[in-house]
Order: sequence, then structure tokens, then C-alpha cells
Amino acid sequence: MTMIYVIAAFLAGILFQRFMAAIAIIFSLKNHALYVLEDELVAFTLKVYSRLITSLETGYITMRAAGVSEETIKRIKNEDEHDLRTWKKEVIQKFVESYPNVYKGYLGFDTWDGAMQQLTAYNESRREKKNETTT
Repeated sequence: MTMIYVIAAFLAGILFQRFMAAIAIIFSLKNHALYVLEDELVAFTLKVYSRLITSLETGYITMRAAGVSEETIKRIKNEDEHDLRTWKKEVIQKFVESYPNVYKGYLGFDTWDGAMQQLTAYNESRREKKNETTT
């Protein structure tokens, strides 16, 4: 009979811990830092993407200067665009897969466009907070 009480107490403890974790998420006791980290990681990914685009554009300019035909450059651009779409999809997929399971329900995006929309909203809220503190 004592073993039943121990097992029941253990299960009740697990249930209580899950309940409190859910309450903490709902009342933003834990998730603010996670959201900031999430947004900063998305911003970093966007910077990498922007630098990659700049590098590719520099390559196209160099090809033109070297006398490569426009048809060849266009074909290479199409291949690069395909590779970039694939890269964006894979980056977001890996991000979502590596997100903590406890918080996955609160992840605000699962596509590149959704991540960019969230980043825009995050940057706007940071600007608004900065303006509030300076006034």
C-alpha cells in the first residue's frame, strides 16, 4: 500500500511540474528571454542571408566584367535562386526542429516568410520601447 502512495505522489509531482511549467509560459515568466533569443537568432540568420546575396551579386558583376555571356549568368542566377530557396527552407526547418518541445506550441512561425514577419514585429517593438525611454 505504501508503494501505491509513493507512485501516486510521484505522478502527482510530475503533473504539478507540468502544470506549473504551463502556467509559467502563459504568464510569461519564462518565455520572454526565449522569445528575445529566438528573434536574435532569426536576425542573425537574415544577416547571413544578406551577406550571401551580396556575395552572389558581386560574383555576377565579376562574371560580366570577365565577359561571361548573359545567358550563362542568367542560368547561374536561376541555380543560385533555387539553392537559396532550399537553404531558407532548411534553415527554418532545422530551427523549428531544434526548438525546445515545451515551447514549440508558442513558436510564431514555421516558414521563412513567417520568421521575417516576426522579426519585423520584434524590431518595431524594440524601436517603440526605445522611443518611450527617450521621451
